[in-house]
Amino acid sequence: MQSSLRIARVEVGQYRLLVSDFAELEGLHRELTATIRRHLPRVTASLLALPVPAADGITVDWYSDLGGQPVPLAALPAERRALVREKLQDRLNSLQRLADELPRIVRGSDDLAKALRAATHYPGDEHVFAVGDEPVLTLWGFVSTGRRQRLATPTQARATGSRRRWLLWLGLTTLTLAGLGGAGWYGWMYAREQALRADAADALASGCTDSDGLALLGHRLQQIDPDGRRLGELQRQISAEQQRCSQVATVGQGIASAGWDCAAIGRLPGQLAGLDPAREPVPDLLGRIEQRTAVCEQASRLNAELEREHGNCGAVAALADQLGEQRADDATVVTEGADGSPLPDPLAHVRERIQDELALCANATALAEEVAAASAQCEPLLRLDGRLAGLDTSRAPLLPVRQRLDEELARCARAEAFSRDLIDAQMDCTRIKALDARMQGEDVRKPPLLPVRERLDEALERCKALDALDQAMRDAGHDCARLADLAETIRDTHANNPIFVDLRRRIASETGRCDLAERLRAELAAASGDCTALGALAPRINATDAADERLAGLRKTLAAERELCTAADDWRQRIASAGEDCQRIGSLRATLPGAAAASPQFKDILARLAAGEQRCLRIAQDQAKAETERARRVVRVARAPPDEPPAPASDDKGSTQGQRSSASAARRCPGQRTTGETPQLVMVFDASGSMRHGINADAGALRALRQIGDSAGGAVGGLLGGLLSSAVSGPSRMKVAKEAGARIVGQLPSDVDVGLVKIEDCPAATNAGFYPPARRQALLGQIRALQPREETPLASAIAQAASMLDGVNRPAVIAVISDGEDTCGGDVCATAARIARSKPKLKINVVDIAGLGGANCAARATGGRVLRAGNAAELGTQMQRATEEVMGPAECRGG
Repeated sequence: MQSSLRIARVEVGQYRLLVSDFAELEGLHRELTATIRRHLPRVTASLLALPVPAADGITVDWYSDLGGQPVPLAALPAERRALVREKLQDRLNSLQRLADELPRIVRGSDDLAKALRAATHYPGDEHVFAVGDEPVLTLWGFVSTGRRQRLATPTQARATGSRRRWLLWLGLTTLTLAGLGGAGWYGWMYAREQALRADAADALASGCTDSDGLALLGHRLQQIDPDGRRLGELQRQISAEQQRCSQVATVGQGIASAGWDCAAIGRLPGQLAGLDPAREPVPDLLGRIEQRTAVCEQASRLNAELEREHGNCGAVAALADQLGEQRADDATVVTEGADGSPLPDPLAHVRERIQDELALCANATALAEEVAAASAQCEPLLRLDGRLAGLDTSRAPLLPVRQRLDEELARCARAEAFSRDLIDAQMDCTRIKALDARMQGEDVRKPPLLPVRERLDEALERCKALDALDQAMRDAGHDCARLADLAETIRDTHANNPIFVDLRRRIASETGRCDLAERLRAELAAASGDCTALGALAPRINATDAADERLAGLRKTLAAERELCTAADDWRQRIASAGEDCQRIGSLRATLPGAAAASPQFKDILARLAAGEQRCLRIAQDQAKAETERARRVVRVARAPPDEPPAPASDDKGSTQGQRSSASAARRCPGQRTTGETPQLVMVFDASGSMRHGINADAGALRALRQIGDSAGGAVGGLLGGLLSSAVSGPSRMKVAKEAGARIVGQLPSDVDVGLVKIEDCPAATNAGFYPPARRQALLGQIRALQPREETPLASAIAQAASMLDGVNRPAVIAVISDGEDTCGGDVCATAARIARSKPKLKINVVDIAGLGGANCAARATGGRVLRAGNAAELGTQMQRATEEVMGPAECRGG
């Protein structure tokens, strides 16, 4: 491809070439790129840009045959720059290795190897460009001289060489004339023509081995016979020979540049058309072309046979043997060189394809053996399936392996499906029997289906046992003894089998009813005559199944007992209504049923009637005595003095209103507030690299300084940026923050503990500890020692500060003094959200120096404040505001 993309124009006055002459730079480029393409991938040759000297003698235009837009290496993004630099280094290493090996593989190439090695040097990265993702070098082979000079253009250099040769020829001619002395002019000219004819004959017979000699002869003939009257024929012969030699050289270069490109080799014979095939070096060139053509034809034939026999491992092995035999039979075509050079590329490619195919055959054989060995073993078969997934199994030799494996996997899939169905149906004999109907056939008695079939047979046997036991339960009916025997049988023989769960549950339900009937019968017997106990027992008995004959007798007995209780209640009311009426009591005693005497419900009634009768008998005897005693009591009452009036009730409410505190806990000084009321404080200082900037510097100036520091200007640009930053931005952010922090520590109340966290570098912030009031000098020393470091682990700093504080039972404040965002991969917002959920009494106040807002979400999440500080005065004020929650009243500070 023609080099049409101009990469750059460079003044080369302050550089010099390591080898060759500036006038030959284009020719050197052609020779080097031809050599590189002959031995390395063609894209490697695109590394060296084509130099085209300008007419001014001090600039060179550099061109590339790549397509795209050239970009300086320093202007690329970091990731792409690293990729291009890696490619550049790989290709320079390839060129250096080729320069080391070239003298060994190409005779007489020492100078070319030296030039190739020198071409790997260039003055610096400013001469490296990227076209797409490919590196391109300008000023290759140049080094800096440190001074400016003017270089000769190629035209001037050739003119200088011509003048030198003319002066040499003139000198020789002068010496010749002086040697001849008095010989005549014509004699001298005749001798000179004869010498030229002899030289021309030698040059014509040389077979184009001395192109410079031909050019010199043509020049001499032109000098001696400008109009071609005497030597015109000789001039035409020399000119024709020069043209022939030029055509021959073009073909030679074509052979070299074609390498093993068979299409290009096939076009070479046409370039020799019209030349005498018997004159050297045409026979040699034809021989070289024929040799390469033979290799290409042989490679094409072998490729066709390989394509035809693709997948036929025996035929491929025969092709490998055939290739080996041909190498032995035709050493001039396919064997390795005498110097140990490898096979020609076309045959090497064929050999690689054959080797790949044989490797595939070997792999297929090994896989087929593994499939056979793993037959019916589903896990090894699945692993083999994974290995085959990345291979082309759509054709031989892997297709039969794939088919055999698919058959095995299909059986495994059936076994897996039947196994899942059996697991799903393990408690359902209907589904188990349906699965038995599906699992019929010869292959189910072979692995991997055999284990599933055996488990199914076991499940069928359990289903038969279940059917038998179910029939036995139906036969037992409500016979509690038989039901108990069935429950014991299942417990002894099928305790852990889930298929018997439902039957066990139904039998347990029946035996439970038996147990309930027995238990209620005992409770009813114990409650006989106790109407309260009978009333409590009645809902349980009435809630049982009325159709259950085991409980029917209990209902009847309960009803009879409760009828007696109702009758007893009626008699109690009648006795209560009779009161002390002895006549009615006597009448009740006469009408009491005889059956009542045997009923426990009437026991208390009989006792009350007996007591009433006894009382009535005593009434008549005690009447006179009672009347006399009542008379005496009336007399005593009449003589008793009047009662004292009651003392007035006292009105003592006994309530005391509590006193409220005259001031809130937040306004109490040390010594007045409790530990739970005293707030805690952690100060988070940003000591990252950006804190070196001046407190008054604006963002635009800082961005400009960063661009200067990142440019290719190197250390001088970085030093200039540092001086400019110091000049325009005032004291550093770090200095102002430390001074403000020291003032705050000096004003804190005497009961406030203070913690310190330092943001210095990734991966995490530094916990500098907690300081009680007695150690504030140590805390001041820590603050004064802060120095800007590198990165900003902001999320880590906030998390560490929160871990130092209570925030649940007592108030706490985190004061964050920062000018940036988290650059260590932390999530400030998520960290603050977790802190807000776990520590509701903790606030985060943020003093934002640069306005980047890196921690603002932490303040919002915890109910804190964002305080913007743009200069030294604002920073001090905002840091005071960030800590004012812990300061208390003004008279309490500085303790």
